[in-house]
Amino acid sequence: MRPRLRLFALLGWLGALAVADAATPSASSIVPSSQQRLANGQQVLVLCYHDVVTSRQPGGDTETVDTATLAAHLNWLRSEGYQAIGLDALLAADAGSARLPDKAVLLTFDDGYASLYTQVYPLLRAFRVPAVAALVGRWMEIPAGQPVPYSERGQRAREEFISWDQAREMQASGLVEFASHSWDLHHGIAGNPAGSLQPAATTHAFVAGAGYESDAAWTQRVRSDLERQSTLMAQQLGQRPRAIVWPYGRYNATTEAIANELGMPIGLTLDSGRSQRAEPIGRIRRLLVDGNPATVRFARLVRQVDGAPTVRFVRLDLDRLADSHGADLERRISELLDHIRRLGVETVVIAAFAHPSIPGRIESVYFPNRHLPVRADLLNRVAWTIATTTQAGALAWLPADGLASDAAGGDAQAQQTLGDLFDDLGKAVYLQGLLLSSTREDEPLEALSARAARLAERTRAWQPQLITALNVRGPAPRPEQISALLDGHDYVQVDLPAAGHGSDDLLAAIRSITGAAPRALICLAAPSGSATDVGARALTLQSAGFPNLGVAGADLDSPAELEALRRTLSLRSLPARAALAHP
Repeated sequence: MRPRLRLFALLGWLGALAVADAATPSASSIVPSSQQRLANGQQVLVLCYHDVVTSRQPGGDTETVDTATLAAHLNWLRSEGYQAIGLDALLAADAGSARLPDKAVLLTFDDGYASLYTQVYPLLRAFRVPAVAALVGRWMEIPAGQPVPYSERGQRAREEFISWDQAREMQASGLVEFASHSWDLHHGIAGNPAGSLQPAATTHAFVAGAGYESDAAWTQRVRSDLERQSTLMAQQLGQRPRAIVWPYGRYNATTEAIANELGMPIGLTLDSGRSQRAEPIGRIRRLLVDGNPATVRFARLVRQVDGAPTVRFVRLDLDRLADSHGADLERRISELLDHIRRLGVETVVIAAFAHPSIPGRIESVYFPNRHLPVRADLLNRVAWTIATTTQAGALAWLPADGLASDAAGGDAQAQQTLGDLFDDLGKAVYLQGLLLSSTREDEPLEALSARAARLAERTRAWQPQLITALNVRGPAPRPEQISALLDGHDYVQVDLPAAGHGSDDLLAAIRSITGAAPRALICLAAPSGSATDVGARALTLQSAGFPNLGVAGADLDSPAELEALRRTLSLRSLPARAALAHP
């Protein structure tokens, strides 16, 4: 069983889409996908709410729930035996000095809306349950009667947020503890030359004429912001925050370290879905409660167990876009987005490198980095736009070897350079995951898998939620090799040629391992004119137990080809969940 990753979780007004389809019931005894498992194995359900209103208006904010619905949720949790906890219990459980209740739940409310005082606080008192609320310092410091710069969609009145006096009253009750939501990182900044607005906490700002913000400048900006907010809360509330609620749920290893140094060991994210791994309290997963779910749906969200999702993908390169400029580039990007929407895929695999003059060699790439030429700074823009305007997320395809300077494939300096490349990729491009491959035929699969995992960790330092898929080709591996590979990666990826069967032994080896076939991504070559044949092969593969299918080399500009591939790849008519997994 594999968990689901809600793509980009919640990016609010930045526009990223959360994929949250209804779960398929499962008889598995695995804990629900909503549960957070601590490093010592203890579990807690963490719920994330935003604004709570007496009555929701048609077309209103999807994150808003009404008061009656929240009361129903609290009543259901109590009837099911859940016990609400605060940060003291969470810290004690993490330290091993106490155990959490069997059904522990932590209630969190983001952004500090006025409804926290007028709607939520009375319910907390009525049910006698604690909660954690996150405050944005800049919004809190704006004088009464002045507008709050809530988002690019518009401003909100200062009166739509709580006052410090109300915060102090709620804190004095012992029911509400306040967390940092940053001083002023709850907004987007330009993250590439196209000006894509991306989360301020984790984005290196791009300034026209000056380039990208340095690591040192970015680190200092984040540190200064979080320190300012901590000091402000100490002044207004008499204590510094012990938890950070990351704006838009975005964080990385550096921001985690900064928060911990400032006395905030607890980090609340918007990662969702069951995790196979236990996580530290600096990476608390939360179940986002949106859409004003009635009690039955809320119960299903809490109880759901995620199985291996069905993945449909298309593999693309950026070479054609790199040859375009101005209005032509904008037109091509718009057409690409239309094609992705039409196909109905939820994953787009994008080559992070330009087509090489020598096959198997990385000569230039599509993201800023410290070593290789940048053919065009396009990858971040395209990946971000796909994630925020279509139903799909992006995986970057980058080989685990093959630098142009590494002719023998074993030069130590080239390996260091390659590691830096994966590091720079994570810093520069917002992604759902990585596809790693190798150009070397002689490397044992175990060695490749371990090396690819080490490279992926360089990228995950910037984006901890990333999934990985490892391309496998050549002689069929032994079953134990496949099992070892899937211990280190989320998926095994196999390319099938345009004609003939090809890779039959490899597919048979994968099928021999229980549970491995649903974690295989099969990529079918789809040259122009082959869409019908690709559809037939796809049906054969599905019948053989391989549900996760994609195409490469497709002629998406042909309406007939596009329609035939849509029928092959789209999940809209299938009872499957369209989302990738994260361990």
